[in-house]
Amino acid sequence: MKNSNVKWLNNAYTKRHYRKIKWSFVNRPKFRRIFVVITILLAFSIPLLIGIHQSNAQRTMIQKQTAVSKKTLATARAHNQELKLDVKQLNNSEYVQQLIRDKYYYTKSGETVYSLPNDVAKDVTQN
Repeated sequence: MKNSNVKWLNNAYTKRHYRKIKWSFVNRPKFRRIFVVITILLAFSIPLLIGIHQSNAQRTMIQKQTAVSKKTLATARAHNQELKLDVKQLNNSEYVQQLIRDKYYYTKSGETVYSLPNDVAKDVTQN
């Protein structure tokens, strides 16, 4: 304001107004540039940070799903092995005969089945 043709009145109002203009960071070019640069950096970095956070949450969710799927797969493989063993045993005629005798109370000729009080009777209609 020193090289200006405008004269300032020397009173309290103009002094306060001049101080307000002089120290306002928006009117000072150096601070204005810093403010613009910071605003631009924030405008670009906030969406990037949000994207990173969402990707991290999605990765965690996929890891949990993978762990659950691995447990399910292990259980299915164990069950599959049991079924393969059952198939092998069902190909053995002695095992099939014993299974029929136990489950359906069949007997060979000359055999007698004794039922004890502590024995739990198996229902023939259930599998």
